[in-house]
Amino acid sequence: MLCIGLVQLAYGQQTNFKSFGLEEGLPQSQVFDVLQDSRGFLWVGTRGGGIARFDGQTFKVFNTRQGLINNFVNCLFEDNAGDIWVGTRTGLSRFNGMEFSNYHLREEGDAKVFCMLQVDTFLLIGSSNGLYQFDGQAFRQVLSNSETEIFYVTALEQKGNEVYVGTNRGLYVLETLTWKEKKRYQKRDGLPDNYVQSLESDSAGIWVGTYGKGIAYFNGTSFAKSGIPLPSTVIAYDIEIVDNQLWIATQAFGAFGYDLERKKLSHYALKNGLTNNHVRSIEKDHWGNVWLGTSGGGLNLFAGQYFQHLTEKEGLGDNYVYSVFETYEGAIIAGTGKKGITIIDSNNVVVYGRDSGYANVKVKAICQTRDSTIWLGSEGGGLTYYKNDTFQWITTFDGLCGNYIKDIECTPDGRVWVATLDGGMSEVIPVKGAFKIKNYRYLTQLPSNRITALDAYRKNEVWFGTESKGLGVIRSGKVTMLLDEAGLNYQSIRALRREDNFVWMATSDGLMRYDVKTKSIEQVTADLKSSNLYLLEFDQQNRMYVGHERGLEKLTVNETGDVIEVEFYGSSEGFQGIETCQNASHCDAQGNMWFGTINGLTSYNPNMVQSNTTRPKIWLEKVDLFYESLEQNTYGFEP
Repeated sequence: MLCIGLVQLAYGQQTNFKSFGLEEGLPQSQVFDVLQDSRGFLWVGTRGGGIARFDGQTFKVFNTRQGLINNFVNCLFEDNAGDIWVGTRTGLSRFNGMEFSNYHLREEGDAKVFCMLQVDTFLLIGSSNGLYQFDGQAFRQVLSNSETEIFYVTALEQKGNEVYVGTNRGLYVLETLTWKEKKRYQKRDGLPDNYVQSLESDSAGIWVGTYGKGIAYFNGTSFAKSGIPLPSTVIAYDIEIVDNQLWIATQAFGAFGYDLERKKLSHYALKNGLTNNHVRSIEKDHWGNVWLGTSGGGLNLFAGQYFQHLTEKEGLGDNYVYSVFETYEGAIIAGTGKKGITIIDSNNVVVYGRDSGYANVKVKAICQTRDSTIWLGSEGGGLTYYKNDTFQWITTFDGLCGNYIKDIECTPDGRVWVATLDGGMSEVIPVKGAFKIKNYRYLTQLPSNRITALDAYRKNEVWFGTESKGLGVIRSGKVTMLLDEAGLNYQSIRALRREDNFVWMATSDGLMRYDVKTKSIEQVTADLKSSNLYLLEFDQQNRMYVGHERGLEKLTVNETGDVIEVEFYGSSEGFQGIETCQNASHCDAQGNMWFGTINGLTSYNPNMVQSNTTRPKIWLEKVDLFYESLEQNTYGFEP
């Protein structure tokens, strides 16, 4: 039985990561810390390459040649004055935008710097030799240990009048400014491990990440298990709360995101597009983006989970998806290359091929009439309809014009329009529990028998595109050719949609637009990655999607039909299928977009994408006047 119900696709989820590595200008692939400063620059600290300042386009590198104390960087911090502090394995550097000042914490030897925190006018520095304060003039050790063992201060966090200090000997609570120790917590007090690696505060308490024993939550008086189902051996290098989600950077498991409200855990690793599972740092920028620094994989930008991807591994009949459709009942049907159709229904994926009463044929088109009959168009096998739990076939032996079907459209009155590559078009008309077929063929009504695309705009108005002979429309049974082959430069129409006053066509030579009122054709100017277009679809916000061999493009179109914005989606943007299939697209009732590719079925939720209204930060680094720097020009000194 063909089960149809509400679709809740929850597998094959793809995460949108974009990576920045050596090819993009990063000086070294091990990123141990990431910081965005008040000017909007992103600073990246590496292990051996120094630091790099990223303006969104290019990286500017600073290392020992420019005055940095050491190229092995552990942490970054911006103080109240806007200076950038760099903690390295031999000491500290302060960069004021023009030059570096360097500091050693110990006279008798180097001390590694792991973390920093500004408290009032003091800068606190966590090191391999305890905790130091800097008052602008001198460094003073404020927390040390008399024992001979190494005393690491690895994390600092202020909450109210207290400073929490994470060390390899437990969690210290200090009184602000006096730095008096109020309490030290260890395993005997409920801390999962004495080695504290990271800290993050919220309104009620402190999240504590350990070195190898996961994370815990401290409410001010006692520790509680986090309730987050992490692996028991997690090394939590960094913790940060971003928009009510707790992000956790780990040494071997990638990154985790825990929704604090819904109590839902997400895991981001190599399989989701992360470049390395060793994540050292998490940073949220002014525009809501989350940046992850990895050890060996460079810098990763997380931009959300907009795409879900389904392949043979998740139960799809075949990775080649040639058609996709949502039924009235809410199920998604994918037409595949080898095994008929795949039904995605209520968390189930069921294949219907030869073993399930259908056939192992390539399904190129799907639609459904109001009586819930599902229609399937195949390549070489003709037309099939599914009703009363059985599949029935209509072929050329039954009067169909051709068996090689490229597209089908169902109209509200129960008619099924069929476009073929070997016989023209057929109109399947329901008559008292049966069907009669009316054909439209070459020389009698059509300029060609090779019909490639359909769009049923109204009950009595069906638009069609040909392989190389133009564009036409059938109104109340009468065929009208609106564009001949010369008008379309002999290009093949792969997909078409009638929207308002325009008929949009995805062709083998780019995007075309036919104005219904002026009866004129125009090549649409848009900066696309390819002009070899396969599919075309509109979402509920009237944005257009076109697909090609390099991925997917989202186009924003104004009232006059001009493209005003283009967004490209490839593998780096989360669109893993890459090459789309002809006419394999659909917008479902919830507004999700579905696309068939040669590497599986992909859904995209445009409602998850939110416009960022935060104004960009502008920084003028240099002004030239008469080909000279303004600082060196006499005009630069005028009052």
